[in-house]
Amino acid sequence: MSHERDDAPPGRQRRTAPAGTLALLVASALVALSCGSARHESTVGESAEARPTEVGEPTAVEPDTNPTDDVTTDTTPTGNVTTDTNPTGTTPADFVDPPGVTSPTLGSQLRFPALARVANIDRWFAGWADPTRLDDTSYDFQWYVTGDDLDLLARQGFTAVRLALDPAVIADGAGTLRPSRLEQIVIAADRVHAAGMAVIIDAHVWDQENWESPEQLKRIEQIWHQLAPLFADDDPAMTFLELYNEPGFWGDPAAWAPYERSLHAIARAAAPALPIILSGPKSSWVGGLPDSVVVDDPNVIYTIHVYDPFPFTHQNANWAADPGLRTAVGLPFPTTAEACTHAIAGQATPEAQAVAEEYCATGYEEADVIAQLETAAAWAAEHDVALFLGEFGVSPAAPADDALLWLATVANAAERLGIGWGVWSADGPMGLRRQHWDTTLADPGDPAALAALGLHLV
Repeated sequence: MSHERDDAPPGRQRRTAPAGTLALLVASALVALSCGSARHESTVGESAEARPTEVGEPTAVEPDTNPTDDVTTDTTPTGNVTTDTNPTGTTPADFVDPPGVTSPTLGSQLRFPALARVANIDRWFAGWADPTRLDDTSYDFQWYVTGDDLDLLARQGFTAVRLALDPAVIADGAGTLRPSRLEQIVIAADRVHAAGMAVIIDAHVWDQENWESPEQLKRIEQIWHQLAPLFADDDPAMTFLELYNEPGFWGDPAAWAPYERSLHAIARAAAPALPIILSGPKSSWVGGLPDSVVVDDPNVIYTIHVYDPFPFTHQNANWAADPGLRTAVGLPFPTTAEACTHAIAGQATPEAQAVAEEYCATGYEEADVIAQLETAAAWAAEHDVALFLGEFGVSPAAPADDALLWLATVANAAERLGIGWGVWSADGPMGLRRQHWDTTLADPGDPAALAALGLHLV
């Protein structure tokens, strides 16, 4: 079924999700939660020495050529349609949790099955990726992502795309959306929907520190006054509004609260039916959840980003403030004695060696990853809210097997806690394309990374 937006560009129709997509998403989420937790099960909790050599190696998965087999609908005499939300026959009691892990948010997360496995696409609307797009009103953003790219993501098992919209690209200094950008955003969302996936419309602030001033925050509010109505009539199972990426406010976390309330009020007034994604301060870190505003709105999801241990996931990142972190390579996960001795000796600069020594002295294991997600899940259970792991990813300079183990550990723990996840990113070097720091969708995906995340090798 299609319908036309009043504000759609002439001659172009706004597409809704294909019939049956929601049922498929429910089935996909349940299968992911019931089957995905077996991924790398033998590796969770083991040391690097005990880990089998096949960890992270790709396993061929035959694509499901009849994905609707397990989803049945029954039209009742009243015309209501009932959907089988448990196509696998699995109940929560069938989930086997690793030591120390429970599933307090399993039921609430299934309210939003489209968030089961999300592909972040970071370069599509990012100003840093191509500065010429900032002022070029005729810039065509659609070249970066082809229809084949989106179809591949769907076949790999992704249920949604997080569309990172750089405010500096889509709006002027006052927060007024550029008309040509409006059209490009709608076209991008249409294309994601047409591939059978949901879309997260994400106001993706990149430089958090420079966006914490009242003037810049008012700019974000102005953006949402215009952006939320654009999607207000979308299927709420297929479109999500994420109001602010990684609010910082590290020095004064409480200062974020009034802006979080204001953004929520603006988006909810403009789009009454759409799910809204909110974040606590401290760059969406789990430690920022206690400072997050818990709004009285059952259609809200709270997001977290997991990048701990930070020296491991961000080693060799050229944007890191610490020169030691910028030059560090080969930092291990977990921090076993043998791996740390090798890593410390292998650093090329004194600063990097100091980072390696401090990281190894602190220590980090799989249990620490699980504990962080448990903390977030406990907070969500306490406040009876849904939780979404919006980002996690790891530097391509990390040892390959260790990086795959970390990705699998995070994804496994999230799924066993009933938390949908979004890998950062589908086009970038910390997720599915790990060859170097400047990867794009034109680079081949890493089969080992797909396997670590339990995705289909197609």
